[in-house]
Amino acid sequence: MLGMARINIGFESFSLAVSERRLNDAKESLDNILNKFPIISARQLAQFTGRIISMSPVMGNVTSLMTRHLYFAHENRKSWDGNLNIAYTECVLAELRYWSDSLTNLNQKNFVNDTLPNIVVYSDASNVAAGAFTVELNEKNVGRWSSEILSPHQPLQNLAKCLPEFCLHSRAKNTRKKYRYAFNNFCRWCNSFNLNSLPASDYDVLLYLMHLCKKHKSASIVEGAYYAISWSHKPTGFADPCNSFLCIFIKEGVQSYGQCHKPNDKAFIFAHENRKSWDGNLNIAYTECVLAELRYWSDSLTNLNQKNFVNDTLPNIVVYSDASNVAAGAFTDSKSFSLAVSERRLNDAKESLDNILNKFPIISARQLAQFTGRIISMSPVMGNVTSLMTRHLYFAHENRKSWDGNLNIAYTECVLAELRYWSDSLTNLNQKNFVNDTLPNIVVYSDASNVAAGAFTVELNEKSFHSTWSEYEKNMSSTWRELRLFN
Repeated sequence: MLGMARINIGFESFSLAVSERRLNDAKESLDNILNKFPIISARQLAQFTGRIISMSPVMGNVTSLMTRHLYFAHENRKSWDGNLNIAYTECVLAELRYWSDSLTNLNQKNFVNDTLPNIVVYSDASNVAAGAFTVELNEKNVGRWSSEILSPHQPLQNLAKCLPEFCLHSRAKNTRKKYRYAFNNFCRWCNSFNLNSLPASDYDVLLYLMHLCKKHKSASIVEGAYYAISWSHKPTGFADPCNSFLCIFIKEGVQSYGQCHKPNDKAFIFAHENRKSWDGNLNIAYTECVLAELRYWSDSLTNLNQKNFVNDTLPNIVVYSDASNVAAGAFTDSKSFSLAVSERRLNDAKESLDNILNKFPIISARQLAQFTGRIISMSPVMGNVTSLMTRHLYFAHENRKSWDGNLNIAYTECVLAELRYWSDSLTNLNQKNFVNDTLPNIVVYSDASNVAAGAFTVELNEKSFHSTWSEYEKNMSSTWRELRLFN
């Protein structure tokens, strides 16, 4: 084990862990808070929060996600050492108990994971229903929440019973009749292949649309099925599979594809699908493309015949990336060994930020959440600052009444400060170097408490400095005092 910056690195197990002394200090601080809660000071809470966030290299983003209420609690202080007035007591207590239960278990980060999961489960839950399925056991479970879970109040339950009627009347009677007929056909098709029709996957829906296109050669029938399946999923709270880009492409390509099934067919059809018979000579329209694929398999068939479950080779270059339907998210520079967010993605974030600043504070929760999500998605390049400097943005849009109405922002100055920070820093933070070839000119060791501070240099004849804080400086944060030491 190698101790470095209060973090232990195990070369045998390829793991990273917080030192035992540092972990015990955090536990002791947590026990003191829980024993006196809620009669605690902002200094105690900030000290524990800082210790948790400093463990992020080992424990990951959970250190930021599970300290949000702790952060806001001590940010609303009137003084550092007086009793803290906590607005969201239950939320703060829940986070403290989480760390009481999980602090020890989270204290290890493995660089090589040689364990495989026993069962892989995919699940999703809305405020109306939920569903899940397992990969290995091929089991599915779908259901709606009971009325007791939806609302404990009888008047609200009575209103909830009227929900289906209101949803049905959102479409005309003839439209509902057409949708019901089309969706019943989809259900029968799914049952014939033992597929789930509600909720349906986007892949099953696009296969069904292709089936209708080949069978009926009618764009109206395919579009009717598309809108029927989409409408049947929305009132039930399930994700709409028709929002998939592939389903949209199928719907849009139906008209041209239907016309191509006339005798003068000129559309692209794969080689053996264009056959006149199975055993006669095949008339290949795209000879070069077919020949290129055959040659590829001639060269690659033997090389591809192995799948390793454990990869014991190290990559030459590590690339973090993200890709949407518009543009890729990040790129690497192999010469400087650096990672950066793509220019188009950065410009989208800047444009979104400019729109918010121009209209602030008359903005919607959707606008703020969109910008916050774009910033957090850049964390592989910009690091933990994407979480630390979006805390107030996150809480602002979390307190929304609706997504598109004007947002009532409680901490206007804090939100505006974070927006201005990103306006000034977004471009400067857009590079992460994997190799640092610069050496420091001076090495300084320092420490600052709530009473005094001291520091000494290594290279410059071991010069030292120490001083006590004034009453004003004692009331400032520990981070401020650390920075003040170098001014």
